[in-house]
Amino acid sequence: MSTEFIKALDSGVQIKIRPMQWEDIEQVYQLEKRIFVAPWSRASFEAELLNRYSYNLVATNENVVIGYAIIWMFVDELHIANLAVKDSWRGCGIATWIMNVIFNIAHENHIKIMHLEVRKSNEAAINLYKKFGFEIVGYRKNYYEKEKEDAILMSTCINDTVL
Repeated sequence: MSTEFIKALDSGVQIKIRPMQWEDIEQVYQLEKRIFVAPWSRASFEAELLNRYSYNLVATNENVVIGYAIIWMFVDELHIANLAVKDSWRGCGIATWIMNVIFNIAHENHIKIMHLEVRKSNEAAINLYKKFGFEIVGYRKNYYEKEKEDAILMSTCINDTVL
């Protein structure tokens, strides 16, 4: 994906979603460490840029990373591996917009089904995913090892309509 998506918020602030680049890694990693108790390593994000199955997005405001997503695509399946938005930007629709971009990527690549894991206690994320048609299909006991918290497995089927 080489396309940039640009959106002006109601406040007039401009947000851009584009493919993650090497120069974004440090900002993404620092944001990851602030958001998650057990963050991905910097090396993990670097590896994603080299992974041919990985599509990596950043949401930026004035070249500052305010959100990101890591998605993996295999044949006709897509897995959302990581999605995060900076605390100060939550409630502005950034995660919803990232999800819309992911769905557009899914349609462009003829994806039939999407999967993800989400922390059982993350009600905001669960509600976001349900809004996009994801349904609970299972659980992973103690998936988040450090916190000993279960993950909810969610999936949705994709149809051929364009968003």
